Amino acid sequence: KIGEFALVVFTFFLVVFTGGLWFSTHRLWIGGERQLIATQRPWVKVNKIVPSSALVFDDNGATLTLAVTVGNYGNSPGLRVRIDASIIASNEQNVFQAQSEFANQFRCPAQPDTPELTAWRNDGIEMPVVAKMDAAELRRCQEIAAKSNFPVLALTIIGCITYEFNFTEGWHQTGLL
Repeated sequence: KIGEFALVVFTFFLVVFTGGLWFSTHRLWIGGERQLIATQRPWVKVNKIVPSSALVFDDNGATLTLAVTVGNYGNSPGLRVRIDASIIASNEQNVFQAQSEFANQFRCPAQPDTPELTAWRNDGIEMPVVAKMDAAELRRCQEIAAKSNFPVLALTIIGCITYEFNFTEGWHQTGLL
């Protein structure tokens, strides 16, 4: 009977030890993935923004074409790099919140006709980007100007660079302000 009891106790400790070993290995695996992402991911950022057209107003709002140069300073290529921009009047508005809300709509797969590029390591790429001000924002600008005897509008370009990389799912963004 003592031998059977010892076998049961040994089996119980073996199950507990094996479970602990599995849990530790699982945590180590997750930590390794996070370290890989943190050290080997692309870091796509804006190098330069230059207006390449005049600010054009029409009934639908306003547009401005920009030449945006981005660079990848990470260790792997940035895939499907897209740049999206908008023009807002930053008067009476939290610019950081507006930029965050604007960027959220682009955390999804690219539309089939959206131009996208690959940013290689230490590579700079230039893309033409059309920043738009919609009709609602233009009306807000008119309301701001109507409230003041000396109307001054502070126009701000907000946007985001959305990109992916090949060893993790999801989209990563760099803000543009």
